[in-house]
Amino acid sequence: MASKKIRSQVRGALYSLTLSAVLLALLIYIGIQFYFNGSGKRSESGFGLKRVAVNFLYWLEDNGHQEIMVIIVFIALGICALICLYRIINYLRHLLPRYTVMGRSIRAQASHNETFSEMVSSINADLAMEAASFADELWAGPHWLLCEQVLYIPNIERIYAGKQKSCDYVLMAVDKNENILIANFLSKEPLEEAVQYLQKRIPDVFVGNLEEIE
Repeated sequence: MASKKIRSQVRGALYSLTLSAVLLALLIYIGIQFYFNGSGKRSESGFGLKRVAVNFLYWLEDNGHQEIMVIIVFIALGICALICLYRIINYLRHLLPRYTVMGRSIRAQASHNETFSEMVSSINADLAMEAASFADELWAGPHWLLCEQVLYIPNIERIYAGKQKSCDYVLMAVDKNENILIANFLSKEPLEEAVQYLQKRIPDVFVGNLEEIE
């Protein structure tokens, strides 16, 4: 269940990343074509606000205000390109672990030749022993997706962090239905960084020591 959910999210991020990259390339192409060829061959296609905007640009060009038209077009293209670039960077943060605290933690534990699926399976196997101590649903995921997952859990109520009797450093999040999201960390430092990150993003959520509930 965990690996299936993670892979689904990664596929979604890859799809959005690819779409944003294609749109960015298209905007750059349109900008280059417009710079060298101007408005090109005119077309009466379009409707509503789009047609009004296009006709306004044509009117500017026909009345000797071509510089203003160029500025407006490139501002619009620039804004759209920045949005695409922001989306690309945002999805890269999810897909490339080295950009996140969670990624540095899990990469420190994973072997160099370990695949994504093997990494997930390894984490789930480690947590399977702990699952028997919880009557609630257990959901495990790679550390570099953990914090973002916590943020998307509806009605998250509590976060616990600390060192277990097995000497593992663990972060656990619990929602109002007592569903649990949990992950192990290699050392205390990345765990503390993860807690600080979550406290900044969801400051109203209770944060406690894991030892208090054991």
